[in-house]
Amino acid sequence: MKLRITLSLLTALCAVLSLQSQVIWGGPGDPNGEFAGGLNDWTTVAIASLNPDSVENAVWIWDEDAIPNRGAYGVNATILESPSAANGAAYFDSDFYDNGGTQGAFGEGPAPSPQTSELISPLIDLSGEQDVVLTFYQKFRNFSAETVINVSGDGGATFTPFPINSDVALNATSTGTFQAINISEVAGGQSEVVIKFTWSGDYYYWIVDDVAITRLPNNDLTIIDDETSPFYTPHSAVQPVCAIENDPFFFSTSASNSGADTIFNMTYKVSIYNNDTEDFIFSDSVVYDVWAPTISDSTIFIEDNWTPEGLVPGIYRIEHELINPNNSADFNPADNVAIQFFEVSSTTFAKEFSGNGRFGTWNDGEFYAVGAFYQLGPDCAENYTISSVDYAVGQVGADTLSPLVGRPVQFWLWKLTVPLDSFDTSTNYEEDIINISHPSMEFVAFSLDEIDEEDAAANIIVSDEPFLSIDGDIINPQLEPGETYGIFAHWGTDGSTSPLHLFVSDVNTTTDLFYSGGWFGGFSDTKSAPILRLQLELESSVDDIPLSAEAFKVYPNPTSDLINLELNLETNSDATITIADVTGRVISYQNLSKVQSETLSINVSNYVSGTYLARVATDIGTKTIKFVVQ
Repeated sequence: MKLRITLSLLTALCAVLSLQSQVIWGGPGDPNGEFAGGLNDWTTVAIASLNPDSVENAVWIWDEDAIPNRGAYGVNATILESPSAANGAAYFDSDFYDNGGTQGAFGEGPAPSPQTSELISPLIDLSGEQDVVLTFYQKFRNFSAETVINVSGDGGATFTPFPINSDVALNATSTGTFQAINISEVAGGQSEVVIKFTWSGDYYYWIVDDVAITRLPNNDLTIIDDETSPFYTPHSAVQPVCAIENDPFFFSTSASNSGADTIFNMTYKVSIYNNDTEDFIFSDSVVYDVWAPTISDSTIFIEDNWTPEGLVPGIYRIEHELINPNNSADFNPADNVAIQFFEVSSTTFAKEFSGNGRFGTWNDGEFYAVGAFYQLGPDCAENYTISSVDYAVGQVGADTLSPLVGRPVQFWLWKLTVPLDSFDTSTNYEEDIINISHPSMEFVAFSLDEIDEEDAAANIIVSDEPFLSIDGDIINPQLEPGETYGIFAHWGTDGSTSPLHLFVSDVNTTTDLFYSGGWFGGFSDTKSAPILRLQLELESSVDDIPLSAEAFKVYPNPTSDLINLELNLETNSDATITIADVTGRVISYQNLSKVQSETLSINVSNYVSGTYLARVATDIGTKTIKFVVQ
């Protein structure tokens, strides 16, 4: 790992030196490029604010510390990691302008959001320079804002927009990210070029520094990192071992060649590591013989799918990488790599990895339900039921007069009767009071919850209310191996707007569902799914077909650090070994394939003192043993 980091730093240094040699305007040493001591020859124009009387206050400022956020929600107040951050940076703070630095004081600041504001460069002479690139460093945090680079080649008479940060979702930040935008089509060869950084929207901030215009580099490969790229295809970002082992991954990305040279034998490589231990798990690649400078956004992919087998619970990192064997001095090596994550759990299903997301809203009176599909693998040998449904909601200013506290939440649990890819969303099906109907789903159970004060203050709400039959009787629905289940949520409301469901946008998934007068598979972009998690637990610790005493042993008992689980079967068998607390909540889970004798040692030193269950399930039968952690 140290070697990889060192090589990365050396590559980045080469890129910086290459950038300096190509600068036409701005960059190191230029006060206008570095925002040294102020905005200098840049100007700022306030265009709009929610309060028309305060428009003039919605301006860009110079920040001497290059540290955003001066508003009430400054949770990411770290310095912008730009080369000249020590002498300041340009900054637009939508948060502060809206609330004046007081949490909850929405619309009471000097220029309430949404705002529109521009930061405008002086005239830049690029005559004689046909192929030019705008570069800068930025940090951006978004709620509901658009950021655009507007470029003029005629002194500001007309502008061409270059949108940026469209992939940054709620709470996602870009810290010290180096940006490079080819503006040749507008600015190349022009003597009166103007650059505008334009903010338009609602919260939080945008800070930029070290602006430069450079000549088009020879080598500049780029992975397009946005709402649809890179792409990989798990059913869920978080899923148990027995589910993920039957979930082949497909990998692809969009890539461009923004440099002047044709690249021969470019490699697209995907590698997977255990993010906790840095253990290498898998790698595959494909080579493209010719990658021309004219390629701006082309999809490339790994031909063979990968099935994640033998993984232990933990977080795993997917590295997508573009490799140029002809010249390692890429103009911006940081955008040659994109990283994604997935998690192998013991018994948690979740569509999202990080919980980052965005909001969507529907008017009252229009029935809607959001849902997520989760698929158990055929090797999920244990009997599982649902211990809780974890979900997220939020509000915007228009809904604050109708508090979340007291609002009812309804959940429906369905089992698919067709393969997931055969689910038909083309026909409208009517809902009734208790459930929503579809010929490809079988009703299992429903549950009722209500948001209380503790829930409303939580990021993720845990609903452990019991499931009910269609007649309202308490039941304990057992999930079957190899089956796919849909969990749906609906919020009953009073008032003009409904509470807002929180969606994620940090994982590619189409195994989600939306119902509102009809069925819709997925949402408007491929990285949106509801935060609607299932927590599973053992349905029973009773051994209907018990194994012999010799087949499974647990020692030492009691223990304070390690517990040994020894398996001695009469014949080879697939086996599942589970550790749970006495309530059935699963703590660890491991699949073993065709074993007869095996001993596992598990560290339990961080377990809370008490009694636990160690359980093995095989093709022949099961055995459960209690052990004590002191």
